[in-house]
Amino acid sequence: MDKAEIVQKFNEYFVSIGSRLAATIPASPVSFSDHLTSPNLYDFALYETSPNEIIEIVDKLKNKWSSGFDNIPVTILKASIIRIAEPISQLINYSFITGNFPDPLKIAKVSPIFKTGEKTCAANYRPISILPSFSKIFEKAVFNRFTVFLERNNILIKNQYGFRQNHSTYMAILEMYDKISAAIDDGEFAVGIFLDLSKAFDTLDHDILIAKLDYYGVRGVALDWFKSYLHCRKQYVLLNGQSSTMSSVVCGVPQGSILGPLLFILYINDIVNCSDILHFILFADDTNLFYSHKDLAELFLIVNWELSKLSEWFRANKLSLNAIKSNFILFGHKRMPQNCADVNLFLDGNRLERVTSTKFLGVFLDEKLKWTQHLNHVAIKLARGWV
Repeated sequence: MDKAEIVQKFNEYFVSIGSRLAATIPASPVSFSDHLTSPNLYDFALYETSPNEIIEIVDKLKNKWSSGFDNIPVTILKASIIRIAEPISQLINYSFITGNFPDPLKIAKVSPIFKTGEKTCAANYRPISILPSFSKIFEKAVFNRFTVFLERNNILIKNQYGFRQNHSTYMAILEMYDKISAAIDDGEFAVGIFLDLSKAFDTLDHDILIAKLDYYGVRGVALDWFKSYLHCRKQYVLLNGQSSTMSSVVCGVPQGSILGPLLFILYINDIVNCSDILHFILFADDTNLFYSHKDLAELFLIVNWELSKLSEWFRANKLSLNAIKSNFILFGHKRMPQNCADVNLFLDGNRLERVTSTKFLGVFLDEKLKWTQHLNHVAIKLARGWV
């Protein structure tokens, strides 16, 4: 019942999620670098910003009255940006020159939001992280430069549809649909594997991320800036007016940040190198695989072998797969077996569940590609809205 103890326990739980899960990942006999091929020869540069760019960045931020550690909401920032754009641009340029990200901007205020289940269990709460408003300006300035660099050098794989301009969930769904339809038209068995990652954003290893940034062309002062951005981050929990003490965050990308999602998709960018056979369709941490073959037994023999290599990639990169929540669908062939002992897929020694439908990027996908379940789901939601 003690408020101070409650927020302290919440903070201890939230800050340790990533490190505790990472500690359970078995050691890999191979290095993450074994899946990297040829490093990018071009270097990323943090060229200076200007007051005009700062004004443009702030104007595009979403209007919010919530505030982080600095107690300055975005709405106040927008109202005053014309007068403070010049000094902010100077501070950011100094940050770019020195390779340092200000420590006060690394502090996250976390609010626990109840999901479902027992209210006294911390695992049933979702941590909503709010970063200082000024950190969004620093991050967006780097984000603008980094995305241009990644696109110009064709660094991000085409299979990644998450957090990228001109990419969306519907494009990923269409690609999966086209692959399955083409396989069925060719008289092949097609399997779609839908993987579940456990707290992927929270377990991401900083040392591996820094090494991959260097591999992709972030070097020198720019790499120093990202090191500074990731290291020495802190968070505290605020609930019912009571604050916990601050705790250090030692792994993962910052929740609620602008750069976090981009750093994550770069971190898993080389996942396609672990298999020359499986076709990957990714949307951030939603990892989906596809393969087809005319012979059913051969299909499952090949896919199981490739899944063992995929599992090795996850262990080498210290990311946790949740085999229990992962599943697969055998799509639409006329000779589809209903109960066959040979149609088993295994991941980390766990047998994946075969399902007739699953939720794929918000859409219910079924083995016959008839969309019946999804249409019924949408109809129910609309009916509830009308009531």
